[in-house]
Amino acid sequence: MKYSIRLNLAFLLLCVIIDALVMSFFPVDYTFTRYQFTAGISVMFLTLIILEDDLQSVIIYTLSLGILQDIMTFRGIGIHTLSLLATALFLYYWSKRLSQTLLEVVLMLMMALFFNGVVTYGLAWFQGLVTYSFIIYVSRVLFFTVVVNLLFAFIVFWL
Repeated sequence: MKYSIRLNLAFLLLCVIIDALVMSFFPVDYTFTRYQFTAGISVMFLTLIILEDDLQSVIIYTLSLGILQDIMTFRGIGIHTLSLLATALFLYYWSKRLSQTLLEVVLMLMMALFFNGVVTYGLAWFQGLVTYSFIIYVSRVLFFTVVVNLLFAFIVFWL
């Protein structure tokens, strides 16, 4: 069991590094005049862990990833940790009602990205870190993020 946890944490760290490398190719535009992309490979890998592990392990992985993302972003207190925890709990209980066909897993990966984005926006709005509307966020950031990460979803699924 401990070997599996260490291996999953190593893969999760690798996914965070891949997220950072992918994000280095996409500039951030705070004026929202063009579409933005946020890499979600680590969130998708966390979703695949949710399909396989028990709730205690899922919480360990979620808190590890959330704290790491909070440290890396330097804005907000616990935004990524709380949004990933809410997403993981939602997906954990939802996954018990699904089988593991390719279509359902890809749908769950996209739902994870969307739900995580909505919760992250809500927490950032609550802390006063965003000044733009939810509609702008969904149309300029979240939609493009889910669509582009659909390409990565098949890669993550086969890992």
